[in-house]
Amino acid sequence: MLVKRLCLFTLFVLLSLSALNCTKANNHPTQPPTGSTPTVGMTTDKTTETTPLTTTPISSASQTAKPGDTVKVDYTGKLEDGTVFDSSIGKTPLEFTIGGGQVISGFENAVLGMKVGESKTVNLPPEEAYGAHRDDLVVTVDKSQLNPGVNFAIGQQLTGKYADGTPATVVIVAVTETTVTVDGNHPLAGKTLTFDIKLLSIISED
Repeated sequence: MLVKRLCLFTLFVLLSLSALNCTKANNHPTQPPTGSTPTVGMTTDKTTETTPLTTTPISSASQTAKPGDTVKVDYTGKLEDGTVFDSSIGKTPLEFTIGGGQVISGFENAVLGMKVGESKTVNLPPEEAYGAHRDDLVVTVDKSQLNPGVNFAIGQQLTGKYADGTPATVVIVAVTETTVTVDGNHPLAGKTLTFDIKLLSIISED
C-alpha cells in the first residue's frame, strides 16, 4: 500500500515539475498556493452579500454556535514556542459554516458551543490540525526525468494537479546535481498548534 501511494505521488510530482508552474515558497506558513484564499488553512472566501438569500447577524450573547451556523471569528494561531503563524486581527474576520469542512477539524470543534462575544484558547494536536507528517509524501526525483534548463531551488513551490484534476502544491526541500526532493506535506503537518479565538457573530439565513 505504501509503495502504491509513493508511485502515485511520484507521478504527480513529475507532472507538477514538468508543467514548470513554479513560484517561490510563501513565507507565511498557512498561505495556500497562489489563487487560493488564505485562511486557517482550508476555507474559501465566502461572501454572503452576493447570494440571493437574506442573511441576518445574530448579535445576542445568548446565542451559541451550532452545526450548520455560519460564523465570523477573529483568531490568532501560534506554534508551541509562541511564534504567531497566522492571524485575522486587523484583517477581515474568518467566515465559515460549522460542519462544512472549510477549516481544520479542531478549530471547527472549538467554535461549537461558543457564545457571541466569547473568547477562548485551544491547543490542537496534529490529528486535529494538519495531520501527522507523512514520510511517503517526501519524494526524490531524478533531474533526467524533468524538463532541462530549469534552476530549481530549496523553498520553491511547485504547483500541479492530481490525476483527478485537484490542484496541489509541493515544496522543494533538497537539490543536488542530479536530483530534486519535494515535500507534499502541509508546512504545519506534525505540529501542535494554539489558537486564540473570539466569536464575533452568528449569521442565520431567513
